[in-house]
Amino acid sequence: MATAVTWSGSRRQLLRASAGAVGAMAAVSFHYGQQALQASRERAGSADAQVLFSERVDPMSSSAAYAFPEPLDVPTASVQKIPVPETSGYLPFIHAHDGAQLWFTSQEILVRVQEKAIVVTNVTADIIEKAAPLDGTLLWSPLGIAYRTQTGRSAEPGFTDPASVSSTTGPKNTASTEFVPVGDVIPISLGIDLDKSPPGVTEFDSGASGSFPLPTKDNLKGRRYFGQHAVTVNPGEISNFIVTAVTTRHHYRLKWALEYVTAGQVRRKVASRSYAVTAGAGRWEDPRSAPDFASYESLLVLDNSSKKKRWRIADPRHFQGR
Repeated sequence: MATAVTWSGSRRQLLRASAGAVGAMAAVSFHYGQQALQASRERAGSADAQVLFSERVDPMSSSAAYAFPEPLDVPTASVQKIPVPETSGYLPFIHAHDGAQLWFTSQEILVRVQEKAIVVTNVTADIIEKAAPLDGTLLWSPLGIAYRTQTGRSAEPGFTDPASVSSTTGPKNTASTEFVPVGDVIPISLGIDLDKSPPGVTEFDSGASGSFPLPTKDNLKGRRYFGQHAVTVNPGEISNFIVTAVTTRHHYRLKWALEYVTAGQVRRKVASRSYAVTAGAGRWEDPRSAPDFASYESLLVLDNSSKKKRWRIADPRHFQGR
């Protein structure tokens, strides 16, 4: 496990020092093309298993709120040029500003075996940075049920709640047939509470938070998953893990790692890039509570009142949620 870092000085300098060129990387879609697959093979390095770590791209994660470590200095005339959720430029824009998703971050781990069977024994989150919640810029995107819970108001006009989008109209979260020889893969959903010491992955129960659409600590079952299970992947098979990390206290940057045994040898593969998640700033202590907008230095609000979504600048000291 990597050692947690206590920050001093500029958050941005520390973030950039550790993240490097990661911020400019585009997210990899659930539809894995030749380029992503080739990159996964190059990263895997050994013939016993191919492991692909990727960022989840779906309406829920792309529409969620994000925070930056510094206030965003953008001329008013240029604000409308900032990419909006569910467009190809949005997540690269977030990464380029060292942004972190509020409350949770979800990734996918795909494992394929070609020659010898492996037994997956653990999935871990290596914490490489830990600090106070980011409070530079908040990108606030009203979220249907979540928005009503947090503010007591109805959703913004024209907003489609991602939780209400059917599986037939939403993105197809199915790996390509080149990565999956036959049929679809049923993912194993896991979660981790980063605020626990030490954190460990547990089963993720998507229905445990009721009608609230965002992942919370309520979704995490108490027992560690790999204390009760071992996942065997045979040649020609694939295993698919959806991993979600949550926090209500700090800002974290982490790398996912997969541990497995093959031919009596213990192996560990670590993601080549890191992922960030942050708790709310100030008195915003839970994803269900009202945001503490005044604790942020700058605020961008997604305007859904017209057919074309766009960002607008708001004064965090006086903003009331609309």
